[in-house]
Amino acid sequence: MNLVWVREKHLIYILEMKYISKMFLGSLILTYVCLETELFWEDSDEFDFTLVRFITFLLIF
Repeated sequence: MNLVWVREKHLIYILEMKYISKMFLGSLILTYVCLETELFWEDSDEFDFTLVRFITFLLIF
């Protein structure tokens, strides 16, 4: 087995796990923020898109 190939596969695996864990943590934070603020409450008059955009931007980068 080629050692370079193994290193490349290992690096790709690490990057994928890092991305998945970042997205999972971000989705947990987004869920918490939406539940704690008035984003999804029934009695709220407006939907706050600015907070959702900001959190989504942080998740992407």
